[in-house]
Amino acid sequence: MLTAGPVFDAIAEEKVCVKLAHWISWYVAAGRPLGRLAQPEEIAAVVVFLCSPLASYVTGAAWSADGGTVPIII
Repeated sequence: MLTAGPVFDAIAEEKVCVKLAHWISWYVAAGRPLGRLAQPEEIAAVVVFLCSPLASYVTGAAWSADGGTVPIII
């Protein structure tokens, strides 16, 4: 059986730092509930979990790995 569900990711630190000045990435991070940008490994961990046998009964759920930026996904 195939299970599926989207993962809504946050702005990862590498995405911002490559294209924006350091002070802009700090400003964006300061507006996040956790006060920092995501590390790519943190978002990847959610995807790895969903691909593992531990998530075998999970289907149709939207997962948010955004550090609390979007508290509810409708």
